[in-house]
Amino acid sequence: MNEKQKLFIEIFKKNAGNIAVACMKVGIHRDTYYEWLNKPFFIEKDENGNDIQVPNNFKSAAKEVKENTVDFTESALIKKIAGITTKNIKIKEVLDKNGDIVRLREEIIINHPPDTGSIIWLLKNLGRIRGWSDKTEMKIDNDNEFRLTVEQLALMDKLSIEDKKELTRISKKFMDN
Repeated sequence: MNEKQKLFIEIFKKNAGNIAVACMKVGIHRDTYYEWLNKPFFIEKDENGNDIQVPNNFKSAAKEVKENTVDFTESALIKKIAGITTKNIKIKEVLDKNGDIVRLREEIIINHPPDTGSIIWLLKNLGRIRGWSDKTEMKIDNDNEFRLTVEQLALMDKLSIEDKKELTRISKKFMDN
């Protein structure tokens, strides 16, 4: 990597993988970032002045920054899901009865309960196979074969026999048109 690319990666890390901020601070256009990212190799000069191909280490460094950002964010999400306790320490300066300044330390403990929104978000993203989704999908293959998702099949198990027959009748009618 050249010096500008190394500087970009450093700023990229400090700004949690924000491409726009890193580009602005290094003074490059966003297209340059993608050029650097997508090159299989770079051409550099060896000690004799000859061109040599150098592997694209910029791409792996940028990918690592993004992965570290996702890891950090997942950790923060897990903490919100579990609920956390934070401690704030405040130092107050007050006057005692003699007029001298005395420092008082005040500890404030705050219990943050588990965050329901974070729990639901995680389940909708990682628990789809178990039916945690707010999306309904129906697929029709190229051979006009009707298929249901795992979630829909699980819901169908809860239907009465009459409802299943009606759903089958409507599905066939839909497929015939």
